[in-house]
Amino acid sequence: PESSLADGVLVGDAEKGKALFFDSSNDWRCAACHRIGAAGANVGPELSTASSRTVRDLFMDIVLPSARLSPDRPLLSITTKNGKQIQAVKYEESASHIKLYDVGSLPAVLRNLSKDQIQKLEIQNRSAMPAKYGETYTVKQLLDLIAFLKAGSGPSQPVSVNDLR
Repeated sequence: PESSLADGVLVGDAEKGKALFFDSSNDWRCAACHRIGAAGANVGPELSTASSRTVRDLFMDIVLPSARLSPDRPLLSITTKNGKQIQAVKYEESASHIKLYDVGSLPAVLRNLSKDQIQKLEIQNRSAMPAKYGETYTVKQLLDLIAFLKAGSGPSQPVSVNDLR
């Protein structure tokens, strides 16, 4: 649409990005795992400070989430003593229990697992974030999401396809 073009260049719309981020009709919405301020979930990193990141870095984090892993939120593969497999992100840990977000389905489920139930726990070398967003969203929708993230709590900033260079 014309409203998404500035001088012939595709431009993101922060309001449309916000709608995508919080779209409750979409199980794969960003807010199912990420928070901005008090809104959203606490599974993945909190994104209030995303506005300080470059457009290119945000784009890469969305379409290639395993390219740069956060040591703070590793994906765990857990096998329980009864043979159950759990893919999870650790929330908190005590001497006897581990609280984790089971990301095997959306929305992720917060579980409290006794450590004596765990047979095997491995840190995975990939992100818990699905790598499907580059296929699911158009470039325009990705720019909309990034424009929303870049706006933070201030006015929206123009984000264009040229910023991906």
